[in-house]
Parts: sequence; C-alpha cells; structure tokens
Amino acid sequence: MIAFYSANMLNPCRANLYTSDASHRTHALPVHALVLRTREIIMKCMILPEYGGVELFHMEEIASPQPGPGQLLVQIAGAAVNPVDTKLRRGLYKDWLPLSFPSILGADFSGTVIAVGPDVSASRLGERVMGMVDVLHSGAYAEQMVVGAEEAVPVPEGLDLVEAAALPMGGMTGYDLIEVGLDIRAGERVVVTGAGGSVGRAAVYAAAERGAEVVAVVRSKPGTPISGASRTISIADEDAIAKAGPFDCVADTVGGETAETLLKQLRPNGRFCTATGVPPAVPEGSQISVTNIIVRRDASQLTRFTKAVASGAVVLPPAIRHALENVAEVHRKLEAGGVGSKFVLVP
Repeated sequence: MIAFYSANMLNPCRANLYTSDASHRTHALPVHALVLRTREIIMKCMILPEYGGVELFHMEEIASPQPGPGQLLVQIAGAAVNPVDTKLRRGLYKDWLPLSFPSILGADFSGTVIAVGPDVSASRLGERVMGMVDVLHSGAYAEQMVVGAEEAVPVPEGLDLVEAAALPMGGMTGYDLIEVGLDIRAGERVVVTGAGGSVGRAAVYAAAERGAEVVAVVRSKPGTPISGASRTISIADEDAIAKAGPFDCVADTVGGETAETLLKQLRPNGRFCTATGVPPAVPEGSQISVTNIIVRRDASQLTRFTKAVASGAVVLPPAIRHALENVAEVHRKLEAGGVGSKFVLVP
C-alpha cells in the first residue's frame, strides 16, 4: 500500500487523495489514515546542501512528497542528468536561477504514477509517464517526485521507461531551435551543430519534418544514424563544411569556434539560433539575424518526439545508466565532455 506524507504541514483539504496497491484498486485516503502514516513513508534522494563541487552531494532519507491539486506522485524510474544541472550546482546561474537549499536537482524524469491529487482522475494511477519540470522545482534525483499532471506525458508503448527519462530536455530544446528560434521552412538548407547529441538529433529530425535539407555536423563519426540528415560532416573538416554551404540557417548546440565558423557559411540574409547561451556577434552591416532560445516545457512537442523515437523514426544512442548514489561521478563525467549519450540516474 502506498500512503502520503508531505514535509509541509498536513492539510485537511487534501483528504480525498487516491492511493493504489498491488492489485491496482483505488481508495480514498481519509485524513486520519494520512496522519497515522506520516512516520512510515520515506524516500531516498540526493541532496545538494549548497553551491559547490560534486563532493557535496549526499544521500538522505526524507518524507515522501504529497500530491496537491492538479498534481501526480511519480515513482521515479530514471532521472536524466543535463549540463544545466552542473551549472546550477556550481552556482553559475544563481543570479537568475537561484537554488533554495537544501536542493534536489533533476528536471527530466520518467516513472510510474503511484498517487494523484484530489482533482486528478484516478485513471492515471499506474500510468507510465515522463516529462520535464522547472529546473528550480524539487527534482528527480530521488525515488519519488511530485509533478503537475499536465507536465507528465504518457510514455509510448515500445519505449523503455528508463530510456524515456533521457528525452525531454534534449528533445524539446532541439524542436525549439527549429520551430521557434529559426521557424524553418520547406526547402531551406539547414546545418545543425552537435548533431550527434540529444539536442542535435532532435533538431535534425524536426528540421527534416518541415521539409528542410539538413546537414549534420558532429564531433566524430556517430555510432548511430542521424535520422533526417542528408549528409554528416566532421566538425574538424572545415573544407567539407565550406563546400556544403552556403546555408539558410544554422541551428547551434555547441557554440564556440564551431558557431563562429558556421556563421560565415550563412547566406547574406541567413538566420542563426543557438541553444548554448549568448550567440556570436555578426559583422557590422550584416543582414544575418542571430538569436538564442531557452527551452520551453511543451507537452505536445514532447509527445511528438517520443512517438518518433518509439517508432524508430529517430534513433538515439542508449542512455548510460548509473545508480542514483553515483550522481557525483556522473557530474564529473558530464563536465569532462565528449560523452555522446545521456546519463540517467536509476534509483
């Protein structure tokens, strides 16, 4: 039997929470039952007590969260580790994305719904879900997590539940590059940098969906095909990149010298969009438009991408799985770079 408890004060107006047991029956949980169980339900999570190095992560057992109105309680199957997590941990974004301590990181999640709030249909109990929460939300580096019902997208049949955790942020960022930042049109020639990564692969597929001709630029020859790319070029082969141009658009996921190089391969009225932060400067008098994007949480967009992955239309490298308690090691590896696949923590 699964019961509920929140680290916050118990609220009598949450008396109609639902719970499920092994036989998948649903029950209303009265307030007195909730009170009786407050000391019974705990979960493990990885706590970050302050900004700093990976050595600060430590495991704690805390009260399992309680879903409120419009919320679900998810038993976490996988929590992806994204580059933004390492930057948040180090305090690089604290001026505009300040963490509250102690903090649980992790925006991307997958898992099974084990409880719903009072105004959410009990039919969602047992549903396999995935999604991305706000990076300042109490995160997925834990055994359980409360999320908004609208943030939890069903995981398609045929898609491994742990692998699903690797899709949300990368998929939605790639789609935003193409559909929001660049608004790609059919027939345009588009180059995508970092096309071997999760963001790049999503961007390539999204551009191809819109009828663009897509050139994928990668650090090294990818181990899996890049769905939607008409051609794949090494980032080090500047001659091949020059011969492949000029381009109407650049969808950038890596920044730096690569972004500067490809900016020169745009047509005079070309468009450049990056997901890495500040875009490169353009020469004075240039008609090239340069912008950046910050990923939006878009359930319909994520649904489209996950269906493409589940059907085999998009092929991604398998996620690299680590136990939840190995989060420090995962952060070190991610900061070292050159991974080529997503890290997913498994509680």
